Amino acid sequence: MKTIQTKLIIVLLAFAQLFHFSCSFNSESKANTESKMTNYIPSNSKANNTNHDLPEIQNRVGQLAETSEWPKIKEEAQNLYQKVRTTGDAKSALYLAAIYMQEARITGDHPYYYNAAIDVLDLVLENPPKNKNLHYQALTSKASVMLSQHNFTEALELGKQALNIEQKDAQVYGVLCDANVELGNYTEAVKMSDKMISIKPDLRSYARISYLRELHGDFDGAVEAMNLAISAGIPGHENTAWARNTLAEMYMNYGKYELANNQLQLCIKERPTYAFALANLASLELDKGNLDQAEKTIDDACEMMPEFSFYVTKAKIQKLKGENSKFEKSRNDLLEMMKEDTESGHNMSLETANIYLELFEDPDKAFSAMKKESLIRPNNIEINKMLGEIHFKSKDYDKAKNYFEMATKTNWNQPSFLCLKGLALCETGNKAEGSALLKKAINSGAIKDNELIAQSKSFLN
Repeated sequence: MKTIQTKLIIVLLAFAQLFHFSCSFNSESKANTESKMTNYIPSNSKANNTNHDLPEIQNRVGQLAETSEWPKIKEEAQNLYQKVRTTGDAKSALYLAAIYMQEARITGDHPYYYNAAIDVLDLVLENPPKNKNLHYQALTSKASVMLSQHNFTEALELGKQALNIEQKDAQVYGVLCDANVELGNYTEAVKMSDKMISIKPDLRSYARISYLRELHGDFDGAVEAMNLAISAGIPGHENTAWARNTLAEMYMNYGKYELANNQLQLCIKERPTYAFALANLASLELDKGNLDQAEKTIDDACEMMPEFSFYVTKAKIQKLKGENSKFEKSRNDLLEMMKEDTESGHNMSLETANIYLELFEDPDKAFSAMKKESLIRPNNIEINKMLGEIHFKSKDYDKAKNYFEMATKTNWNQPSFLCLKGLALCETGNKAEGSALLKKAINSGAIKDNELIAQSKSFLN
């Protein structure tokens, strides 16, 4: 019979391979500069050292430290740390890295924990174990960290190396699916997701199917698959909360706010410390114009986890409330957060561009932030959408239309995207096609930007 600790580690190892999806659903970025997080700089430890210089697990703070799971996780991490540090045991290193990857998601301390996980995994990869399965696990685990840090080319290469070792495990196909999605190789991503779900139909594979269905314009199919993902999870666990929160975000993006609220309330009931659900509840209040309630809720989320996207919401609230000095400080703090994240190895180009565009209203700096990323991922839908938005903001509707066309290649039909594309088409003379898209977008109820609504109605009247 497995011990409680062993069962815990098995679950954590499964969690550690959980999809990144950060660009698409919520950004996994780090925290506010006022937090007490410490960036961990990976050491150059080698497997033949007597004692390995490795990072230890950090104490949780606030409500996260009060969860029932924390004492078990902390104790197991400390035991594994001592074993890995003194013996370099590969299996223990994989378990320790799994805990660090999970702690990154739970606490939001990505700069520390993702680099810590890489350092532990490199201990295994620098001197590959004779056991091929352990080598395979190290490669797929490091690929998962690369995905979380938005280093997609590196993740793809690691995934290919892992596939050379093992072709019958679902985990590697998840890595290859994610990497291909983010690099814009959608046909290959679909093949990998199909392979993954044929081997293991679980929360992780259903979630990937859901996202790919949405990207291909099948909203109902995406909802169906995400509900299957939720059903395959354990209520209250972090990955199940992720899936339920992601379903809520889908509903929000398509104007189904009551359904979104229901999912978020359920998510909080099952896992009260899931800060991303609180942040989305704040966004719902913001859309309704309830600024005080939105501010209170986003403050609760920030106190729980200093995730950068929460501070973007907070800055929007400050702007709408006319708190100009607070807003100015918040948006400058966000740029500093992006800089710190980038220095820790996390690629934040898309997020930085969005801050420049949305909070600074500076399309030139947004475009500059996207230059390198657009060369690395020219076929990615989200990249093309952002480039289109940047040119739309500059009123260069011809260029905006071209980028939006690139973002339509899979028939993606999220209302906010359809609205922008429709306006670009109308502004460049194609009123018939543009108006059809605008009607669909406006009728969804998902468009809350008053300027976009007014601009759309000028073509629909």
